[in-house]
Amino acid sequence: MLIIGNRIPLPARDGGALAILQILKLYVKAGFEVDFVTLNTSKHFVTEDIIHSELDFLNSIEKVNIDTQLKLGALLKNLLLSAKSYNLSRFYSKELEDLILRKIQENEYDCIHIESLFAATVLPVLKQNFQRPIYIRVHNIEHQIWQRMAENEQNIFKRKYLKIMAQRLQKEELLLLSLANGLLHISNSDLAFFESQLPAVKHIYLPFVVEENTQIEYPDATPASVGFIGSLEWLPNQHGLDWFLDKVWANVRVAIPDAVLRIAGKNIPDKYRSDEHCGIEVMGEVQYANNFMHQQQVLIVPLFSGSGIRIKTIEAMANGIAVVSTTIGAQGLGVVPGEDILIADTAKDFSKALILLLTNEMLRLKLKKNGESFVQHNHNESKAISVLKSLC
Repeated sequence: MLIIGNRIPLPARDGGALAILQILKLYVKAGFEVDFVTLNTSKHFVTEDIIHSELDFLNSIEKVNIDTQLKLGALLKNLLLSAKSYNLSRFYSKELEDLILRKIQENEYDCIHIESLFAATVLPVLKQNFQRPIYIRVHNIEHQIWQRMAENEQNIFKRKYLKIMAQRLQKEELLLLSLANGLLHISNSDLAFFESQLPAVKHIYLPFVVEENTQIEYPDATPASVGFIGSLEWLPNQHGLDWFLDKVWANVRVAIPDAVLRIAGKNIPDKYRSDEHCGIEVMGEVQYANNFMHQQQVLIVPLFSGSGIRIKTIEAMANGIAVVSTTIGAQGLGVVPGEDILIADTAKDFSKALILLLTNEMLRLKLKKNGESFVQHNHNESKAISVLKSLC
C-alpha cells in the first residue's frame, strides 16, 4: 500500500493529525506493508529524527518539504488572474508528483490511498500511470466549510471573497474526487452528499476509531467546569468560540457564578486571554487532550461552519464527558439529541443546555453512559480494519 499524505501527523493532537496517524496504524494492523509519501508543510513541519522515531512501524517514509502559508501577493494574483482554487494550489508540488511516480515504478502496490483532498492534487498525473485502485479518504466537504464561513461573515468584501473561493473549491473538489476509484468517508452525512454528486464513484464509510484507555486513571472534574478544546488557527473554531464568549458565557455565569471556562488548543490568538473575574482560563496547547477533558464536567462544541466530523466530540463521548454542541458541531456523527449529547443552536438554548448539564448530575451520568456506548458500537477498531481489508 502506498499512502500519500498532505502533512506529517505529528504531534497527534489535532483532529487532522489524529485521523492520519490512525489510518497509517490501521492499515498495518490490517496486514498491509505501508510506504508513506507525504508533504512536510511549513505549518506542521516535523524534523527527520521525530518522523523516524514515531513512525518506525511503517515500511518506508519519504517527504517533500513545502511552504503552504497564505501569502497576500499570491492570493491576489490567484484571485485576479486565475480561476483555480488558491486553497488547493498551495498544496501542489511537482517534486511530490515526481517522487510518487518513482515509487510506483519501483514497487508493485496493490492500491493507493490518498489522505484528504489536499493530497489529491497529484491525482490527474497518478491516474495516467497507475492502473490499480486509488482511494481518497474524505475528511470534510471542503467547499462547504468556505460556503458556511461566507454565510456567517459580516464584512461584505470578505464575504464576497469567501464565496468566490468556495465556488472554485467546489468545482475542483468534485473534479478531483471523481477521478478516484473509491472514496472513504469519515462521516455518513458527507458520504450521502458525495454519493448524490458523484454516483459513478464507489463510496465507503470508514469510521474514526477511538482506542480504549482502560488502564489510565484520570483526574476528577472540577465542579461547574466547562471545556473548549480545538485548534484556534482554524477559523470555524474561532468564530464559534467568539459567539460563545459574546452570547452565551455571561448567561451561564449569572446562573452559576463559580462556573469556569477552560480554553485549550494550539496557536491560540492573543485576543483570547485568561480573566479570573469572568471565570475564563486560557491554557494553550495541552499535551494530553484526554486529561483536559476529564477535568471538565461539560465540553462545548459551538460550531456554525465546518464539515466532516469533530473528532474531539467523539473522544469526549468515549471519555464519558457530557457534550453541548450546535447542530453543525454534531453533524455526521449520527447521535441522538438529548440521549447521547445535547444540541442547541441559539444563544438562549445553548445557555439553557449548559446550565442544565452543570446543575443536573443525573443527566450528566445519562449522557456519559450513552456516549460511551455509542462510541464503542460505532467507532471500534474491528469495523475499520474489516473495511480496509476489503479494499485491495
